[in-house]
Amino acid sequence: MDALTAHLSLYHAAANPSPASSSSSPRAAILRWLASLSPAARAAAATSLLGPAAAAALLSMLRRLRLRGHSSFFVLHSSSPSSSARGAEEPTVLSRLSRGLLARAAAGSRAHALLFANLLIFPSSPASSRGPDAITVAEAFLADLDGFVAAMDEISGGGFLCSGEGEVDLTALACQDFPELPWLNAKGYYVTEEFVANRLEIALRMSWAAAGGGGVGGRKAARVGKGVKENAGLAANAFWREKGYVDWWMRLEPRMRARIMGAFFGKGAVALVMCFLLCIFEVIYSHGFQIPRGWIS
Repeated sequence: MDALTAHLSLYHAAANPSPASSSSSPRAAILRWLASLSPAARAAAATSLLGPAAAAALLSMLRRLRLRGHSSFFVLHSSSPSSSARGAEEPTVLSRLSRGLLARAAAGSRAHALLFANLLIFPSSPASSRGPDAITVAEAFLADLDGFVAAMDEISGGGFLCSGEGEVDLTALACQDFPELPWLNAKGYYVTEEFVANRLEIALRMSWAAAGGGGVGGRKAARVGKGVKENAGLAANAFWREKGYVDWWMRLEPRMRARIMGAFFGKGAVALVMCFLLCIFEVIYSHGFQIPRGWIS
């Protein structure tokens, strides 16, 4: 049954590549706004911060792709908002290996390959102990805005930025661990690129709204919720911080980079050797052997 549903979804996407946009869709306004930004600012606007549960789900998807090959996924998670803030358990990620037509379609999709190749995952804060929990796409990918939009259109089945304001409640999405736009919600099982495209579109909508966008066809912009502005601001700050680190590193001369890497790995190697020796001494001591006092200073 799952395989039949997946094949029907593939057929529907091929037969209806460009569904009509809603009359209240902010697509044209958001694209005009993006066109006025530099590639780096576009990447900042597209940055999405993942909660612990969503970050764990994405990393699980990537691990399974590496171990099993192309698959589609379905995430079982708590439907209550901000459940991760209360220490909820990691979500259950169901996967289905792609075979036959589904595997060939995935292998032949240039849009999926482009998005996957340009995906950037990084920690939102230097002090974060949760690992990578922020995503965006490379500036070079966003520099060709038409190519980016075409890829997102293909991945979303033509739904990118097409849902109207009445169909997308940004304030509600800002409170959810796994926010889903209408086009992703209709898919059931989805591939990693669709999961990422969904988060990118939500981030773009929030960034545009926080920058003063909203309102279509001459209507006054709707009031933006506090959570939307906070999410957009934190995501943008995380991107600019990470970009600052990367730009500083790239400006260094190769000789200086080699020195820093040597010092870093040198200190790490010393700590690792000391830990290894202490473990050996502990094993020896636990078996009743006496360790010479001068061995440990």
